[in-house]
Amino acid sequence: MTTTQIQKKIEKHRSEIRSLEIMLMLKQPHLTSVEDMHFMSVRAYTVLRMANIQTLEDLLNWSEKQLLKLRYCGHKTINELKAGLAEYGLALK
Repeated sequence: MTTTQIQKKIEKHRSEIRSLEIMLMLKQPHLTSVEDMHFMSVRAYTVLRMANIQTLEDLLNWSEKQLLKLRYCGHKTINELKAGLAEYGLALK
């Protein structure tokens, strides 16, 4: 087996694992920690932590307007969260 073939198999398995992770997140949002959502920056994570938003389900119950009222949460953070959630087919309230 060539290196290229091995790399293709590895990439295929990574893709399958990622799909399974997404399925699990969507089926159990109350168990998915915001810490495990790899799309957000430290700044965004800190804002959520300070607001006691601990799970994906918690985050999905907030609106953009509500988040903007949080200290240190500006449009850049909101856009980052919205883009990250959109990758999973999700959106803020």
